[in-house]
Amino acid sequence: MDAASLTTPQDTRAAFQGFNYVIDGREIKPAYVATGFVTLRSVIAKRPKAVSQFMHVMAESLKIMISDRELAFKVISRKIGLTDRKVFDAAYTAELKVLEPRLDIKAGAIQANLDEIARTDPRAKQVKAEQLIDRRFLDEMEKDGTFERLGLK
Repeated sequence: MDAASLTTPQDTRAAFQGFNYVIDGREIKPAYVATGFVTLRSVIAKRPKAVSQFMHVMAESLKIMISDRELAFKVISRKIGLTDRKVFDAAYTAELKVLEPRLDIKAGAIQANLDEIARTDPRAKQVKAEQLIDRRFLDEMEKDGTFERLGLK
């Protein structure tokens, strides 16, 4: 059997070419981190302002992506060579439904990644998801009204 694990928009492109979803993660919403922002604790300690600014920019970028479909298409098409507007529109619409609007990351999602890693690297069993999450910048953005100002629910 030919099968592949694909992320958006490649999964949408494959569907337009006649391939069928066996499982669509957007529908079952598994606890899993597809993309995350990571850095070393030492970087956070040395440059907290830079990390804070980065997180604010990421929230602003998310707002622009959500609110300006045309700009999102221009950027994504340039970066990954996606020229088929139908594929983009379908992928964009599907992804909007599952984006984490406040950049939140759930411990259960990190734990699912750790459990997967532990299959081949037993060291992952020694790590708790909570040890890997630093919410201070998200909390700061909640307090300073960033998400509310940007209309991110």
